[in-house]
Amino acid sequence: MKKTVGVFAAMMMVSVCICPWIGYAQTGDPDEVVASVDGVTCLRKDLDKTVGDILAGQNVPAEQQAAVRKRIEQAFINSFVMRTLLKNEAEREGLTVTGEDREKQEARVGATLKVANKTLDQYFKESPFGEEKARKEFEITILIEKLIQLNVTAHIKVDDAEVEQVMKAAEAIGGLQPPPALTADKVREGLTQQKAIPATRAYLNELKAKATIKAIIPIDPYE
Repeated sequence: MKKTVGVFAAMMMVSVCICPWIGYAQTGDPDEVVASVDGVTCLRKDLDKTVGDILAGQNVPAEQQAAVRKRIEQAFINSFVMRTLLKNEAEREGLTVTGEDREKQEARVGATLKVANKTLDQYFKESPFGEEKARKEFEITILIEKLIQLNVTAHIKVDDAEVEQVMKAAEAIGGLQPPPALTADKVREGLTQQKAIPATRAYLNELKAKATIKAIIPIDPYE
C-alpha cells in the first residue's frame, strides 16, 4: 500500500454501499491496482501479502482457504477505502498526531491489552503484518480518531433527560439504586458513542460523495 474508527468497531456492523464506484478489471499482475481513493492506490502485491500473513497465522483447513481468502480480501479493501478517505481528510484539514495524542492512545490500548497480560510493544511485535506496519497503522488510527472527534463526536449532544431515562431504567432493573459502576458520566459517554455510529456513517457518506473510488470488487466500507 503506497498511502493509505472506538467508533470504528461498531461502525463495521452497519451496511451501506459506497458510491461513486468504478470497477477495476482483475489481471493478477502484482502491480495491479486493486483499489484507489482519489489516486491513493493499493496494489495486488500488498493485498496478497496481507492476506497471506493473516492466513499464515490461522489454522484454516485447505478446503476452506479459498472462501476465507475472499472474505479477508473484501475486508482489507473495505478497510483501505474507509481509512484512506478519513486519512486524506485529516491531512487536508492539517491535523497531526501530537505526543499527547499518542500517549492517550497508548494508555487506552495498553489498558485493554493488560487484561490479556500483554504490553503494547508485544502487540506490535506479534502483529501478523510486522512491527513496522503495525506501528504505522497505529499512528494512522490516532489521526483518524482525532478527525472523528473534531468533526463528529464533538457535535453530538446528549441532554440530561436522556441520561436520566437510562439511569431510571437501570434502577428499575437493579432495584432501588442503579449499579454502583453506573454513573451519569458513563451513561452520557455510552449514549454519545451510540449516537456516533450513525453520525460517523453520515460523515463518511459526505466524504465519499466527493471522492473518486475504484476497486476490483464492490465496496462496502462498513463490512
